[in-house]
Amino acid sequence: MGRGAVWRLRSGVGLFLLSWVPFAQLYIWIADLSGESADKARVSIWTVQYLIGFIGLVLAGTAAKVAIRAAGWKHLPITLWRMLWTGQLPGSS
Repeated sequence: MGRGAVWRLRSGVGLFLLSWVPFAQLYIWIADLSGESADKARVSIWTVQYLIGFIGLVLAGTAAKVAIRAAGWKHLPITLWRMLWTGQLPGSS
């Protein structure tokens, strides 16, 4: 199990949240794009953000699998919160 589960959970949540930042709109505004060039940039950035979010969900899901094995389904939300907030693994004090 190890501390890797905590790292995967924190990284996964961070990547998922990062995928929701409106980078496409920021880039289009900063680069002053419009029309078809703005559409191409938006789709490209959204594709990358989708992949980043998916990787984040996979990382967080592997950490959740560790937490389920350690604490069970009933205690999963509080166990994941403790792992995320304190960095403590399930069953360690």
